[in-house]
Amino acid sequence: MGHNNITVNNVKPTINSEISFSSATPVILIGRNNSQSYDTNPASPTLNVGDALYVYDANPINTINGATITSSSNWVSGVTLPAGTYVMSMLFSFVFTASGSIQYAFKTGSSWQGSIAGCGGLKNMYLNGTGVSVNVRTLTANTSYTFNIFSANNIDTVSNQGNVPSEQSYILIEKVG
Repeated sequence: MGHNNITVNNVKPTINSEISFSSATPVILIGRNNSQSYDTNPASPTLNVGDALYVYDANPINTINGATITSSSNWVSGVTLPAGTYVMSMLFSFVFTASGSIQYAFKTGSSWQGSIAGCGGLKNMYLNGTGVSVNVRTLTANTSYTFNIFSANNIDTVSNQGNVPSEQSYILIEKVG
């Protein structure tokens, strides 16, 4: 008989074919469907080219030893990662005044990092999941990243964003080496 001859992440299933394990991969996860209006951010964000983007999370997950999360009143503006290899991804959603779009990416200092992603929509509508910025980096020293706007067209005001950015945006960073 051929049971328990398959493994998942080096874990063998139980006699009942169940696999039980916790993620051994160190991660940072920010933004988990929180409902918070974007205009409650005390940093008074704006939504222009080059501006920082923020993700709301009262309890972000950080299991990467030596990594830090920069936030104010639960609005996260960046991360600092220690040496290592990382897969970094982010997704943002916004409300528009007319047919429009926004593009965003990770940034360290004045340099854009990885792919530039975006979302677009119609007036008072938004599309999420249309673009995820993915970035694979091998770092030799502590490196700080922010989340920034690369381009924007017809994005609505901060006060009209409501909960859309906090409910539909996230940052996921996995340490893979």
